[in-house]
Amino acid sequence: MGPRQALHHTQPSTLERIDDAVLMLVDDDSLNVDMVQAHLEDAGYRHFVTTSQSREALDLIRHHRPDVVLLDLQMPVVSGLEILGAMREDPGLAGIAVLVVTASIDREQRLRALGLGATDFLQKPVDPVELVLRLRNTLEAKAWRERLARTDLLTGLPNLTAATEHLQWGLTQAQRSGRTVAVLQVAVDSFGDVQALGAGAGDALLQELGRRLQNALRAADLVASNAGESPMLASDGGEAYTVLLPQIRQGEDAVLVAQRLQRSVSLPLECAGQELTPTCSIGISLYPTDAATPSDLFALARVALNQGRRDGHAQICCYAADMNARARQKLTLMAELRRAAQRGELFLLYQAKRCVPTGALVGAEALLRWQHPQLGLVSPGEFIPLAEESDLIVEIGDWVLREAVRQLGAWKAEGLSLPRVSVNVSAKQLRGPGLLATLDDAVRQDQSLATRLCLELTEGIMLQDDQAAAGLLAALCERGVQLSLDDFGTGYSCLSYLHRLPFHELKIDRSFVTALAEGNAPLVTAIIAMGRALGFRLVAEGVETEAQLQWLREAGCDEYQGWLTSRPLTPDRFARQLASANAGGDSQSCGP
Repeated sequence: MGPRQALHHTQPSTLERIDDAVLMLVDDDSLNVDMVQAHLEDAGYRHFVTTSQSREALDLIRHHRPDVVLLDLQMPVVSGLEILGAMREDPGLAGIAVLVVTASIDREQRLRALGLGATDFLQKPVDPVELVLRLRNTLEAKAWRERLARTDLLTGLPNLTAATEHLQWGLTQAQRSGRTVAVLQVAVDSFGDVQALGAGAGDALLQELGRRLQNALRAADLVASNAGESPMLASDGGEAYTVLLPQIRQGEDAVLVAQRLQRSVSLPLECAGQELTPTCSIGISLYPTDAATPSDLFALARVALNQGRRDGHAQICCYAADMNARARQKLTLMAELRRAAQRGELFLLYQAKRCVPTGALVGAEALLRWQHPQLGLVSPGEFIPLAEESDLIVEIGDWVLREAVRQLGAWKAEGLSLPRVSVNVSAKQLRGPGLLATLDDAVRQDQSLATRLCLELTEGIMLQDDQAAAGLLAALCERGVQLSLDDFGTGYSCLSYLHRLPFHELKIDRSFVTALAEGNAPLVTAIIAMGRALGFRLVAEGVETEAQLQWLREAGCDEYQGWLTSRPLTPDRFARQLASANAGGDSQSCGP
């Protein structure tokens, strides 16, 4: 019995109607296949791929990518368990739901099927009502998972995963029609000011602006060349949105849409008891003139957005030819940075922290460096912002955390008394779901290493969502990790979170230390007094002169780092400092 053809999806989407599902029936008894298909056709299903030849089942699954496979277990040549196992080992097939249909009551066989990821079971002979109900439940669960995987939970809009798939589909259509595709990056201006109004204010604004942008796109579908190619609004998970305009006539149409979006955003609204008139800036990139892939189009729209924002608020900036060379170089560097960790080009240096009163070595800050094979040592000021612009900062941040823990373990194995090592954590790492899992995995072999870690966070991270951060920070503290508030005094300096969040350390930014001789002393004195009153350890960055150190000593600062104590060192050179400190009996505690 040969396979019957399925109706392929022409556009990426979640399974909105379960009776549109593509179902594949695999059973060596063709009569069973016909009977099950007849029951499902009576229930309204229309799209089937069927086979009674188990050896061809996997090829058919790979070709048709059904929504659900109804799979018999006991078949000659290739068993259902073998097919199920092969599906779960193939990343492209692992997400397909499998409903096992079997006459077997063997408990071990069922457990093996469940272990391989079977979604549900049906006993032969099949009861038609049970068949329809179990299939419906399986499809509804699949549709719900797909929506979650493609939806931003705050706004309810599609996320960047869904936007990327939609854009890829749009580019394919545009290649055939010769039309233009536009990508708009829309970012709220001065979003940090709104977040400073209080918990939830930023979220409420993003939800309202999402509704406004959606309504503005629906109001006049001027950008689509036909009804099947409508615009798409997606959220990037932060304060920005992405708008996709498939198959517009010319680039000027994208500017008209951008202007309409700005007008919809700028209507007054009330947020956290304040009346606001929000504005947004928009960057635009076009296919085929600017780029030909989703990742490049997203990146170039972001380049245009950042260029526009440098000129002020409420800007619309199209990616221009004179931005090409710099942007292409930036995209190339970003691509190479993505591969740098795998190639072993990233490494950590360690800058010592010392006790201000005694000079004892008390810790180190892990500093990321990139040794490019052609460009040499790339400045962190150049590649860290690139990583921050994408989710690459999460991957790199996880690598830094793992590497710092690995190095602590290596020093411990050498018999050295371990310092407290500080690691910087980005906002995206803190907001993402994986930071705790990364930490737990890194210290799995020796959980005591967590007590030698200090994670450095910036004020901006706290202001973005301190309530959400509180639970994560508490969980980190439960594992023995210490927390440092970095660059204190350079941002909003909202003091209320110092009571609510479990920090151990405040770092005084190097700009204050450098300007001590220029009248900055009262401000640093106030920071130290406040930190000491709250029980924090005070650490000064960028100390380069004996005069600065003497001032900090008299002011009551606990620790310092900077070129006065040491430049950043390789692990081996820092280990020699550590060994010397251990031999000299340096205390590794200082301050609160």
